[in-house]
Formats: sequence, structure tokens, C-alpha cells
Amino acid sequence: MVCKKCNAQLPDNVRFCSYCGEKVETETNLHPVQVNLQQSVAEERKVTNSKDESKKAATQKKVVNAGKIVLAFAIVAIAGWVWSKD
Repeated sequence: MVCKKCNAQLPDNVRFCSYCGEKVETETNLHPVQVNLQQSVAEERKVTNSKDESKKAATQKKVVNAGKIVLAFAIVAIAGWVWSKD
């Protein structure tokens, strides 16, 4: 079973999500179309979350690379300053 609010995987016998506290509808009380819709929504959320995580990872990588470039320029500048004093 999947929580419709936070998309957490849950055991079949729970009434509330242990992650977000949302009341969980059991599939025995739902019409089959509702069950299929919930499963489709859960799959869509997984795809969306995966895309968001990929974007975050790419952004973090860009920030780290920019930091490395700034550090390299700082080292070159300091080295040039030290050698110019001689």
C-alpha cells in the first residue's frame, strides 16, 4: 500500500501513514478504478521525485565545480603574490 500524501510504502494493515500521519484508505473499501488511480498517481510521484533529485544533484555538482574553480584562482593569486615579493 502507498500513502497518497507522501508516497511512502506502507504495510496493508495500517490506518494512518507512519511517516506523515495521513489517514490511509484501505483498498478493500475502494472501487477498482480508485485503486488504479491511486497507483497511477503514486507512480507519477515517483517519476517526479526522481526528476527532482536528478536536478538537485546536477545543481549541487555545478556548485561544487564552481567552488573548485574559485579555489584554484585563489591559489594562483596567492602564489603570484608570494612570488612577486621576492
